Amino acid sequence: MQYENWEFNLDILPDRIKGLDSYLNIDISLNKFLNVHSDKTELLFNLDILEGVILTFENRTQAFYKELKEKRFSDVEKLGELNIWCLSQCEDYLLTLGHGIIYKDKVVCLYYCNKTILLRLLHTLIQ
Repeated sequence: MQYENWEFNLDILPDRIKGLDSYLNIDISLNKFLNVHSDKTELLFNLDILEGVILTFENRTQAFYKELKEKRFSDVEKLGELNIWCLSQCEDYLLTLGHGIIYKDKVVCLYYCNKTILLRLLHTLIQ
């Protein structure tokens, strides 16, 4: 997707990753995952191209996290304390798409991006 599709529904956020622009989606009709409203939807753009999405659910129980993980992320591979699922849809490893789920301090984060960004994004999510 391109930036022009959402530009009037975005607020500028401090950049999470160097070289990518971070925006908060303020259109609440789009802040939903599996009929659950997210507290925050962050879009990561490289120039005008959408490169990543982070959905944040705040003040959630471990039961909420486990339900999402078990029902929607059952094929997730565990990496330390993080749960990451990487899809092999491309021969180039760095362009392979990945998504996953993290639970920390009553906050659930779902993310979707390519592996190049994923490696830099994980560092910002677990801090």
